[in-house]
Amino acid sequence: MSKLIIHKTPREFLDANYRYLEQNELKNNLIIGLSLGFEDKDKEYKDVNFLSVVNNGDIKAVSFRNTPRVIIAGDPEK
Repeated sequence: MSKLIIHKTPREFLDANYRYLEQNELKNNLIIGLSLGFEDKDKEYKDVNFLSVVNNGDIKAVSFRNTPRVIIAGDPEK
């Protein structure tokens, strides 16, 4: 069963998803760069959401929302 995980900070999001995003860095470079670009990675930003979809321990998709934009990364083959 898939589970939606809401990460509170950029660091929490990167710690959980960086390896997944790095597997296809070319496709995911925007979400990596934006996540790494926060000056304080331990701060909770009220207008930013970091999400992961996990199924049996495997990351299926991630999402980054910086109002009003949404970026989603995922691999439909997985």
